Amino acid sequence: MNHRYHRLCVLCLALGLLILIGCNRPAGTLESLDSGMRQLSTTISPALVILHTVGDSSMPSVVAGTAISIGSNGELLTTASAFKDGKPLVAKLPNGKVVPVQLIGADWETNLAVMKLEANENLPVVALIGPTDISTGQLAFLVGTAPLVNGSFVTYGTMAHSLLGGDDPYNYSLYAMMTMSLIARPGAPLFDTGGLLIGMLDGRMKDQNGGYWTVIPLNTIKKILPLLESGSGIPRGYLGILPGVPDENVEQMGVVVDKVLTGSVAEKIGIKAGDVITEVNEIRTLKLSTLRMNIASMPDKTVTIEISRNGVPQKLSLTLASHVPTANDAIRDPLRKL
Repeated sequence: MNHRYHRLCVLCLALGLLILIGCNRPAGTLESLDSGMRQLSTTISPALVILHTVGDSSMPSVVAGTAISIGSNGELLTTASAFKDGKPLVAKLPNGKVVPVQLIGADWETNLAVMKLEANENLPVVALIGPTDISTGQLAFLVGTAPLVNGSFVTYGTMAHSLLGGDDPYNYSLYAMMTMSLIARPGAPLFDTGGLLIGMLDGRMKDQNGGYWTVIPLNTIKKILPLLESGSGIPRGYLGILPGVPDENVEQMGVVVDKVLTGSVAEKIGIKAGDVITEVNEIRTLKLSTLRMNIASMPDKTVTIEISRNGVPQKLSLTLASHVPTANDAIRDPLRKL
């Protein structure tokens, strides 16, 4: 009942907004919006493919996401989480053909992957050009695929800054798209009103009742794409701890160690559960995102970490391990291992 009430409220607000727009804007505003969405659909739909996992019968089964064509040799961009099941994928093209794809490179931390069609198909290319800055309230258009839809659909919403992301040297803060759409697939591209790419649907965090979808910004895509195209994983510095949940009622000295992972650098250097990490290379770590950034940016580097154990400060010198995140790390949980 609460979900239905929430959805009804959102629909009423949207209807009111459309009425307000119709009453207070020039007559051509909605016509211009309609024309722009049609043009975007016509331009982008031929460059979108639907990704399926391959079932036991070698036929497409579960839909894993959407991918966009980014290269003249069949290169596709999607989310790494499309590969989380470890099963091979095939791409269903706009012309109905089903073509196997080969994974070139994936990064589970930023949730991006590059693959290539294993057949010579001439798909139009989506140019990775657009603004690197997104403003709160900015209008955005999502071009996606959905069940029982022939081709793609276009929906729109406004952009906002997300509290998620931004805790990795390659990962800018995520954005959020606020929209009425309940159906969208990871890997769907977003565009501004000028038809330029601004990001891609992350798909790992959303409001089940509609209204909120996380978006990987274009600057993250452009920064990490050359690394993915090289075909190798992206190493991060690795300490080997699980951080604890911050206590909102207590002023934080640093990041509490909830668990030390077996065989890790943290275990070998003597870090224990309950220790509080206060500094890395003399940089204060009051926030978990600061600690993760400092650790992740220095694989195989020697660092000095200051901890507090039972209120007594200690300085430890250690060499961080090099860790390439795997499918098990393809989550947006701030308490994941580091």
